[in-house]
Amino acid sequence: MENKIHRHKIISHVLLVLGLLFFLPLLGRAEPENPSSPEAIFTQANAHYEKGEYQAAITLYRHLVAEGYESGPLFYNLGNSYFKLGEKGYAVLYYEKARRLIPHDADLKANLTYALSSVEEGSITWWLAIKSAMTHLAPLGTWIAAAAICYVFFFLCLILKMLMPALTTNPAGQPKTWWRRSLITSGVLLLLTASLAALTFLEQNTPQGVVLTAGDARFEPVAGASIHYHLSPGTRLRILEEKGGWLLVRRLDGKRGWVEKQLVGEL
Repeated sequence: MENKIHRHKIISHVLLVLGLLFFLPLLGRAEPENPSSPEAIFTQANAHYEKGEYQAAITLYRHLVAEGYESGPLFYNLGNSYFKLGEKGYAVLYYEKARRLIPHDADLKANLTYALSSVEEGSITWWLAIKSAMTHLAPLGTWIAAAAICYVFFFLCLILKMLMPALTTNPAGQPKTWWRRSLITSGVLLLLTASLAALTFLEQNTPQGVVLTAGDARFEPVAGASIHYHLSPGTRLRILEEKGGWLLVRRLDGKRGWVEKQLVGEL
């Protein structure tokens, strides 16, 4: 009996060892990464950037953009690549695209500020300065989520008042302090977050652009029209109207003018 048990143990050990020898190579064999996947292309582009091969990196990054991929890091890396090549207009364009998705990124803020340090945009109006600061506090999706949460809390307070009046009112029939404060707080936060969501949405859906190559803003959409002011690469603009191959734009200081469409990259 003991011999039989001993024999079974030996057989079990042998099977266990054989199983490990068979499955370990399978467990250790990683699934090869698809070289055409977005993650692989992004990694390849980053490798080119690290080697100083900025044009090769741009080609791969822009391939992802053309395929419909959008992300803060992707636009940020594109901006960095263009800046390394001295293409300030394209650098600012992609930094601004990235800022809509990752507005709190410290490196992005620093690089965009540096890129704009030598760009002539005129003195920004106080209203536009405040509006820009407010619409870059957080991504649009964050404000929408925050407004939805505040909406739920606000109406939960109202529903609680209707379904459980004894819990929300005192014996004298007056609203209890905790309920009144909860309703007011959630209502104020709902108004605030919904307003910021709406403002950010309108800001991001207002046609805007960045000057890619130096040019002139003219008084009329004609090549020979009088020059109103000069536009340097990286200048940020509001696009007010399109006429033929011309755009009516407004600089951050409020100055308007017509500029050739090919000189501007749209956000």
